[in-house]
Amino acid sequence: MGHNPLGTCRQRRPGAWEDQPIALAPSRTGPDADGCWSGCIVKDHGVPTALYTGLEPQRVCLATGDDDLISWTKKKPPTIAEPPLHLTGFPSITGHQSPDFRDPFVWNENDRWLMLIGTGLREKGGTALLYESKELMQWHYLGPLTTASIGTDSNMWECPVLLRFGDFSVLLVCPHPEARHVYWIAGQWRAGNLSELRRGKLDLGTYVYAAQALLSRAEPTICSLTLRASPDHEELTTIAYDSSKQTLTVDCTRSSLDSTVDHPVIAGFLAPDKQGRVRFRAFLDRSVLEVFLGERQCITQRLYPTRNGCQKLRFKVTSGTALVDRMSVWRLDAVWPTVKGDGLAE
Repeated sequence: MGHNPLGTCRQRRPGAWEDQPIALAPSRTGPDADGCWSGCIVKDHGVPTALYTGLEPQRVCLATGDDDLISWTKKKPPTIAEPPLHLTGFPSITGHQSPDFRDPFVWNENDRWLMLIGTGLREKGGTALLYESKELMQWHYLGPLTTASIGTDSNMWECPVLLRFGDFSVLLVCPHPEARHVYWIAGQWRAGNLSELRRGKLDLGTYVYAAQALLSRAEPTICSLTLRASPDHEELTTIAYDSSKQTLTVDCTRSSLDSTVDHPVIAGFLAPDKQGRVRFRAFLDRSVLEVFLGERQCITQRLYPTRNGCQKLRFKVTSGTALVDRMSVWRLDAVWPTVKGDGLAE
């Protein structure tokens, strides 16, 4: 276990994977002489860069690879040679008396690199230590991200993974020596600290451990619904949704060629529901437009097009991709009764 190499696989065609040579193996005299343990790979200015755990003692090592991830060059000395605190060292699962200090998880945010390392604090339980760097080699210790006792035995945390969603984050950890479950901690991200709101098990069984996760950053989707459009599109009103900002905007800058009427642009917050769908309803009655954002807010506008035939309706995706789950159109009945030629109401 102390001499585990890190291997690679390559997918030549869909559904077919091929074993490749060992990517990182213990060096004879280097900081990873007793083992290459888990970590992560990031791209630094296009260069694949692995940050992993070297043994013994446990420390953070760095290696750079070529584009096909087969050939790797190790950097000396280790990126982080020792922990900044008096940690558990309970002893570690390697049987060595050095502290448990392993499994770096690295990501880039606001033009800087951030790193989490799994460990534990005496009498407090497992923790993930937070570091920052400008160029991956020199790291500045910021402090514990959060500390807690989780599970039946949580002397330290292995394999921390942090997923960021604006001001909110989800931390995945594996308490050791329990070593049976992956737990999640959800909370608010505040100046490098995670303020816990909820926690739970990622999987209720005992066969999922040391999980890795990737946050998919899909291309933002700026899609729009155009209404009250003239045949030549000189006049129109647009209802647009921006997935990156989670905002729905009613744009009336082109709603009328009459310069004496208002041409406002108003935006409101609209997040997807639990199924990832964005819902809004629009009611259009002569000059009144009401747009309801997910049953919570409403944007009301007045439209005064000057052209005849301003009845066109169009849905358009300007960037990214959008799947229309359902689009329904109704015609509103008149609120006033119709009048017959004899003047009697019908």
